[in-house]
Amino acid sequence: PESSEDVVLTTPSKLTENTNDFSSGPKDKGNGSNGTNNNHNSNLAPRTLLRTLSKLEALRNLLPSRDKMETPGPETSDEIEESLPLGPYPMVSSKQLKRLQARSLKTVYVHDWPLLLETVLRNQWEKHASGRGFSWKCIPKEVLRAKELFLDASDGKTLCEKRPLGHIPCGMIVWLVTIVPPTYYDSDTDTAGIRRIVMVANDIAFQSGSFAVPEDDVFSAASELARRLRVPFVYISANSGARLGLSVEVKKRFRVALSETNELEYLYLLPEDYEELMRLGVRLSVEPRQEKDGNGETRYVIRGIVGAPDEYLGVENLRGSGLVAGQMSKNYSEVPTISVVTGRSVGIGAYLNRIGRRVIQTDDAPLILTGAGALNRLLGKEVYSDNGQLGGKRIMVPNGVTHWCTKNNYSSAEALLCWLNYVPPTVDPLRCCPRVLALPNYDPVDRDVTFMPKGGEAYDPRHLVCGVGDRLGLFDRGSWTESLEGWAKSVVTGRATLGGIPCGIILVETRMTRKHDPADPADPTSASSFIPQAGQVWFPDSARKTADALDDFHHERLPCFILANWRGFSGGMRDMFDEVLKFGASIVDNVRVYNCPLFIYIPPCGELRGGAWVVVDPSINHNGVVEMYCDPTSRGGVMEASGVVEIKFRENDVRELIRRSNPHLAALDHQRLRDEENRLLPLYRDVAIRFADLHDTHFRMQATGAVRGVVPWKDSRRLFHAKLQRKLKELSVAVSMVEAKEVGSISEGVRKIEAAFAQDHPDIPWGTNDALHMQWLTEKVELNGVFLSGVSLLPPSPAISLPSPLTAVEEVTRLTAQCQGTDALENCFESLFEDENMLKAAMGAMQRIRDRAEKVGKLTFTEAEMASKPE
Repeated sequence: PESSEDVVLTTPSKLTENTNDFSSGPKDKGNGSNGTNNNHNSNLAPRTLLRTLSKLEALRNLLPSRDKMETPGPETSDEIEESLPLGPYPMVSSKQLKRLQARSLKTVYVHDWPLLLETVLRNQWEKHASGRGFSWKCIPKEVLRAKELFLDASDGKTLCEKRPLGHIPCGMIVWLVTIVPPTYYDSDTDTAGIRRIVMVANDIAFQSGSFAVPEDDVFSAASELARRLRVPFVYISANSGARLGLSVEVKKRFRVALSETNELEYLYLLPEDYEELMRLGVRLSVEPRQEKDGNGETRYVIRGIVGAPDEYLGVENLRGSGLVAGQMSKNYSEVPTISVVTGRSVGIGAYLNRIGRRVIQTDDAPLILTGAGALNRLLGKEVYSDNGQLGGKRIMVPNGVTHWCTKNNYSSAEALLCWLNYVPPTVDPLRCCPRVLALPNYDPVDRDVTFMPKGGEAYDPRHLVCGVGDRLGLFDRGSWTESLEGWAKSVVTGRATLGGIPCGIILVETRMTRKHDPADPADPTSASSFIPQAGQVWFPDSARKTADALDDFHHERLPCFILANWRGFSGGMRDMFDEVLKFGASIVDNVRVYNCPLFIYIPPCGELRGGAWVVVDPSINHNGVVEMYCDPTSRGGVMEASGVVEIKFRENDVRELIRRSNPHLAALDHQRLRDEENRLLPLYRDVAIRFADLHDTHFRMQATGAVRGVVPWKDSRRLFHAKLQRKLKELSVAVSMVEAKEVGSISEGVRKIEAAFAQDHPDIPWGTNDALHMQWLTEKVELNGVFLSGVSLLPPSPAISLPSPLTAVEEVTRLTAQCQGTDALENCFESLFEDENMLKAAMGAMQRIRDRAEKVGKLTFTEAEMASKPE
């Protein structure tokens, strides 16, 4: 395969043409009219004839006249040029043939992907510059650089930049891609940050993109590179699954022995064929056999075929598929992963996409395990029309495999770069360091949230995030990107930014939705059905969607906001059978391990009750990262007020309330008292509900410590931005304490920070004044080399082991080793010894080092050697 540098040489004009080729939708040609009156229809044929005749006349005028062709005479240069004979069409290059082959399979040639990404990225830069009013001079000359990597032939496990000698082509291409996103541009300094990704792609023009041992080795090496660099891993999928084959050399030489009854007896090789196969290195198991009949020739009966060293025919490819499946699973657990399904993906190719979890699927790119043709042969009839019926967007979007579905490959590239914006450039298993983005449209943090939900009215929960019309939402305008839109619609998941900080978001649908259960063409008795799902309720699919979203955000190292508005879980027979209990428990599992900031917020007029509260309560988390807040109009409790009244405020209690509130009823006789109570009963039932509702208000939630504080919806943007910044700083300090072995866990570090702040500010609870907390944390980090080393926890924690001198030496050595060159090391020490205490300690240490050197010298050298030893 060609290197990626060959693709970059395309001119800008051709770049645009190639980009237009990626769109798969039909284009309108002409301004045809359907003709809505009879006069137009009657004149249509003559007009068409006249138009055709005029075209023929124009073509005739382009040809030289008969007289001019027959009369010899002096020829001008123009005439000579016109009369030159047409030569053959130019030969089509191998690269163009591969492009045509990929296009016939409804995908993009693999080496065009860097060019496609560069085109999309440059268009994003232009939109960004226009949106912010910047000059186009801010756009870098090189917005993307893709360096193709090759498997090192010496060990077969690592990647190198130069194509090694004897490199054997394979159907897996790897690039280390450097990107300059427009969201990383700093207008103050006129500089733009960069990020890197490892991108792996199937070459569908090579063995149909199938997976064999060489492809598996390249994929495995690329996975290890991404994990070592801590950068996102991108897989461009277009393949035909694990490779299968037959030994070509044996196929050309084997013969068939038939029995006397004309039945197959065995397959064999002649001696000369067997010797030739041995010379070629083809391995097979044979049994020599001397034929008694005929000419008495020796035959080598074939018992098993292994094949040539460079042939990958079966189980070794399956073993390699297991290798890449394990690598992809490890990738997901350590670095952000995403797959772009740009062509058909079969078998292990489909599994790799799902194992990597986040999937961008192009319309004409099915994800299948077995092709439609094979299934039809198995069923004995034409059941499935094409592969799209098995794994196209109508299947993979509603079942939650596909996160984003796009119309063409250009849109897939846009979706890929959009997702990369939210993911930090590098990830750390403990730290949460999202990159603050510069969005095309600036949205100030210090503004009100003007979209206001009304109690009792259903609304689109997305408006809480991005607003609608001139009513603004909580997060930055234009930053919302939804994922898994077609699956489990009673929960909405996506990503947005708050003051430029990327966040994962989980919302609750308040309106009625419908779940579609399609019919199976292979089962004539099945029928399509639609199952209604009420709003504000967790169903099995929406509980699974919530758990998966938390898992994805956690591995992307993103803060998360859950705008919780659930009344509980659906516990009907169908839902219990569909494992709602299992998926609800998965939410608990993912909340427990989350170690980035996680905010639970009950929105205005929202409610959080019963099991829905339980699975997101902050006490589940063991890292001290979850904080819960509520709006003043929100409610929280075990059951809704009406349900509580039915159990705890029965009719007798209501009648007693009536008599207590109306003392004059005591003078009535029994019958008239009963009639009056019956008349007042509906009113006082509402009073009882109102009384029960007062137990679910924000006053009680805050007083009992169930929520950390009350955040009015109108002020939620500025308040949550401050809380998010404070929590990121707090967790950063806590992780530093863990790395310095001052504490044993993040939660212990968080508790130690809160205890230290309480000593300095006993009257201000932690989390109530975020500006003060940020200032205090910043000052502590700047002033203390070892943060909060003298603070004790209540209750006391296990003894904290401070770093030993040996550990400190190792850490300093590790850090100074990162300085490249002598100058950088000298500058490092110069800055280090600006501190007076550090300088004193260093001078004292130098004196002791000199004394020790003199003692060692006296013990080691003789007097003559000491006299001759240089000063």
